[in-house]
Amino acid sequence: MMRAAALAARLLPLLGRFGRDEAGGILVLFAVAMGTIFGFMALVWDIGRTMSLATDLQSFADHVALAAAAELDGQPGARARATAMVSDLLEDRQSFAAGERTLTGADVETPLSFFRSLPAADRDPLTDAALGDGDASYLQVVIRPRTVTNLFAGLVNALTGSTIADPVVSAQAVAGRARFACGITPVMFCAPSGGGYEVQPGRMLRLATQGSWQEGELGLLDQNFTEATPCGAGGALNPSADFYRCALAIRTPVTRCFAQGGVTIDSARRAGAVAAGFNSRFDIYLANLAARVNDQAFAPAPNVIKGIGPSGAGPCIDNLATARRFSDLPFPETSIAPLRDPCFGLGSCQVAGTAGNGANNLLQAIYWFINHGFRPRPAADSRFDLYQAELAAPPTPARLLEAPRPETGRPICFANGAGTPAGPDRRLITAAAVDCTSLPLNGELAEVPVMKFVQLFMTEPAEQAGDVTTLWLEEVAEVTPDTDSLEEGQVHDVVQLYR
Repeated sequence: MMRAAALAARLLPLLGRFGRDEAGGILVLFAVAMGTIFGFMALVWDIGRTMSLATDLQSFADHVALAAAAELDGQPGARARATAMVSDLLEDRQSFAAGERTLTGADVETPLSFFRSLPAADRDPLTDAALGDGDASYLQVVIRPRTVTNLFAGLVNALTGSTIADPVVSAQAVAGRARFACGITPVMFCAPSGGGYEVQPGRMLRLATQGSWQEGELGLLDQNFTEATPCGAGGALNPSADFYRCALAIRTPVTRCFAQGGVTIDSARRAGAVAAGFNSRFDIYLANLAARVNDQAFAPAPNVIKGIGPSGAGPCIDNLATARRFSDLPFPETSIAPLRDPCFGLGSCQVAGTAGNGANNLLQAIYWFINHGFRPRPAADSRFDLYQAELAAPPTPARLLEAPRPETGRPICFANGAGTPAGPDRRLITAAAVDCTSLPLNGELAEVPVMKFVQLFMTEPAEQAGDVTTLWLEEVAEVTPDTDSLEEGQVHDVVQLYR
């Protein structure tokens, strides 16, 4: 007992001292702190590598989508060309995922997905799948997933026996190609042959505000103008008839760009506005445009041969209904506008009442002889070619047609004949061709897709009979970004990312 008591008396102070001794305690705290710091560093490293991989893959997806979308021109083979662009030409690199560092077309999920339109909200799924090359306006690119070896997850798994998976990263992008026509005449027409319409240079078209959205129907393109224009203040769709007269007549267009993917068509026919607006190009100023005869912004074409004249003693036509045709006069005291395709009178046109049978050299020969007699006829196959040839070699500066013909062919009403006419393009218009045969235009006139933009030559002044205005035009060319156009309007292709 004495020994035990003595031993206890000696140990108790030692135990107390040991309990109070702090030497070496920092080692435990240091070990815990370093473990936390290294774990946090591993986590930050892993997050950085994962985010860097995501950036690499997203950049690759964006580049692939833009390059592929550039091929979506609506022509046959567009989708195949877009797919070939992905598989054959594109290459990039990534730094942190397991496996091959190079990114190629093999890393893109195939087949690509093509769409006609995009939902209003970016978060909504893409559902409007394209039916063919013609309506494939957008595509989605999905990059195959890549795995990042995660140091933090490995450390946690080793210490705790957990099974935290390494992060898997992918990317996707949506791009599209859109065509815009800027600075064009705000007019559309229902294409002859519907979805099968192809431009045939030299062929005549008859377009009219005939009251139903059928082949050959003529309409106006609408825009929500929120600012003042030379034609008046905007602010709403369906502006006034006076606004449209001005917009069709003015040399510098007041309209903004129209998207081929969808335009808004004016709900009214506006026959009078169409006739007055277009006829100012022929030195005929009607309705509110009569006040513009001294305004250089409304100058007519330099060649206004039209085959009609005023019924009274004055030199200017102020009423289409009473204008007289010079073809009733005896040769050579006569003049005519470019001749219409005979098939319109015979009922034998390619598209009944709407599209003629193509260029006709005999018609040009007759036109030239009646208007120019035995002057040498230039080699010109189309009406537009002859129009330009007349400007290139007039008999005198003041006349395109020699006396005793009843019109000079030069403007005489604009600025009392002393004004400077516009360029040859004043009788050219660029119009939007719409497939009205397969679209329900009677119920919906917004977001109407345009098949193509077409350059047309006005062969004679617009006719108006009641609520129907008729335009006679010759097809010149489809207007694309590559078209060498005389008209001021331009067509642009824009490729952009949407998601």
